[in-house]
Amino acid sequence: MKSVPTSPERVASIDIGTNTILLLIAEVRRGKLNTLLDRETIVQLGEGVHKTGVLSEGAMQRGFQTLKEYLKQCREIGVEKIFAAGTSALREAKNSDLFLQRVKENYGLSIDVISGEEEAWLSFLAVAKDLNDRERSFLVVDVGGGSTELIHGKDNEILQWTSLPLGIVRFSERFLLSDPVKEAEWKVMAEEIRKQLSRFSFPREPLSMISIGGTGTALASVELGLEKFIAEKIHRFVLTREA
Repeated sequence: MKSVPTSPERVASIDIGTNTILLLIAEVRRGKLNTLLDRETIVQLGEGVHKTGVLSEGAMQRGFQTLKEYLKQCREIGVEKIFAAGTSALREAKNSDLFLQRVKENYGLSIDVISGEEEAWLSFLAVAKDLNDRERSFLVVDVGGGSTELIHGKDNEILQWTSLPLGIVRFSERFLLSDPVKEAEWKVMAEEIRKQLSRFSFPREPLSMISIGGTGTALASVELGLEKFIAEKIHRFVLTREA
């Protein structure tokens, strides 16, 4: 049996999404995580991808700059291992290999582009571990820039999941073309959202709905009146339908 290290190890995860890039640095001791740093930066890496099929040079440069800053912080805090994952925009962009190559060559960072299924599974695991409540049935909702993951689970087991092409950046670029946005545009977008959500069999039983990712934290920040991201205030904040 593999022994559990007694000395703390500092690790980091970098989540490279369509709209935001997230950094989490934690200290691991005897299998438990102690968060040292939690950051998110709006980069819009996937800007225009759903129309052109490629990452623009401007978007890639924003990504490079953010990753450079994150890696600097990792060095300053003494991170020993970094796990980096890319999601919707890097799955879809025809030139994502170029972005991955430049990151590897310039910063020495390897990025693993994960599938929608892997994204859903990792989201579920994170919530299940944080809740630490094996009896509760819950629905994890991760609205990203390019896709939305819905995962229904109970007792640390996924009962059903889906990854839908429904994201903030994707839908804004596709439907919200006017400034200010026209009512007709809102209606068309809402209809498409309903159409996409109909592909998921929502459970009838009472359950908790848990939002993770940039969209959820943005909504919580607005409701709390925060001018910047403060993880301690946003984590476990309850959003009502009225809000």
